[in-house]
Amino acid sequence: MTGPTPDTITVNGHRLWRSLMDLAEIGAYDDERTGLRGVNRLALTDADAAGRRQVIAWMEQAGLTVRIDRMGNVYGRNDVEAAARIGVHLRAMVDSGAYGELRATVGHLAVHPDLTNIVPARAELTLDLRNPDDARMARAEEDLAAFLRTLEDDTPGLTLTTRRMAKTAYVPSHERVQKVIAQAADDHGLEHVSLLSGAGHDAQEIAALCPTAMVFVRGEYDGISHNPREYSTPEACAHGVDVLATTLLRLATQDPS
Repeated sequence: MTGPTPDTITVNGHRLWRSLMDLAEIGAYDDERTGLRGVNRLALTDADAAGRRQVIAWMEQAGLTVRIDRMGNVYGRNDVEAAARIGVHLRAMVDSGAYGELRATVGHLAVHPDLTNIVPARAELTLDLRNPDDARMARAEEDLAAFLRTLEDDTPGLTLTTRRMAKTAYVPSHERVQKVIAQAADDHGLEHVSLLSGAGHDAQEIAALCPTAMVFVRGEYDGISHNPREYSTPEACAHGVDVLATTLLRLATQDPS
């Protein structure tokens, strides 16, 4: 483990936490199921617009030049020509928490046998298949289609109609960017692991335009996300931004070779 270097950035953790909490108040609500404070800040809502205005104000206070494109994306730029960028979405999912898409979790659906006397006339279900191997994903889709055909054939009166809503190929992170992130974590004295995220991220789209990787912040409570229970400690958030800022600086100033 190495010590801090001149190109290692440490942010003001107290100010970062205050900013996160201020942003979390925009779209905040009291969740009756958990008794916790959650966030609903969906795209194109008044809360989303208010969140954008707050971040724009922070950008301007930091001396950045702000530009908004026709799709509503907000850009903050300084006067230095650099080959590195960071991106974040400001919306919050339905019944979410204050920390955004920082981590992923897996859920299970169970149906109790005593509830099978309740038969709806019509039901809509959404199925999400994910696999880092595109060939295995194709086989999973074939198996699912075969299962649905069998289910329909073996169940009198049942008619199934399926429609694919979206399909995204496996997107690998850029190896060099990952190495820079890992080195930044080492230089900050932080333990870290390389992980595979099964969730969909904006980085999937950006990866088609430029080398891309992600920094994940440790979440408490088994890493639950998109839920009022989601929580990352102030220290974990500060460490994550330390690594992100250091990575950005190094990508912008180091020889890409």
